[in-house]
Amino acid sequence: ADLGSHPLLAKVRKTVARHRMLEGGETVVVALSGGPDSMALLKILDHLRGTLGLRLVLAHFNHGLRGEEANRDEEFVRASAEEMKLPLECGRADIPRLLPQSGTSTEDLCRRMRYAFLLDAAARSRAQRIALGHHLQDQAETVLIHLLRGSGPRGLGGMQPMRYSLLIRPLLELSRDEILRFLEDCGIGYVRDSSNLSGRFLRNR
Repeated sequence: ADLGSHPLLAKVRKTVARHRMLEGGETVVVALSGGPDSMALLKILDHLRGTLGLRLVLAHFNHGLRGEEANRDEEFVRASAEEMKLPLECGRADIPRLLPQSGTSTEDLCRRMRYAFLLDAAARSRAQRIALGHHLQDQAETVLIHLLRGSGPRGLGGMQPMRYSLLIRPLLELSRDEILRFLEDCGIGYVRDSSNLSGRFLRNR
């Protein structure tokens, strides 16, 4: 199917307009893991680029956790950036080495390092927005994790569609199934992350 006429695109446009995520003319850092959500995000923003006058900068972070598989993901992202003629920033961390003195979980350390990298990339490219590929299931999981951790009512809020006028989540009103169907319909490739199957991380459990 043609990406431009796909019903999912109209749905994302509505989300973007309703939460005033993009007014037009912004430089947007796109967080790109190479997985299904981030590839859908990239292709949708690339399609909106013309009408909204956006400048896209791709950003990929290698956590140093999955060895060869992580290198394969980085290569896939590099090839995608090259094919789409978009600038790419790559960052790396050695999470296993940093973890013992961090006093936190692998998951939390990964998130902290990744966000620090994205903020750096945004500062370097003078970006007004950082786009993240979170969707409906991520939203539900976040609320559940807050519940399990004993958050009070104030902590039970999930992810915001737009935060600090910087972080935007254009896919937040889509389900994982809708995203996978969209990728299949439009013949968009992506990589699978084996750590998403691991019971070691609370979010997966």
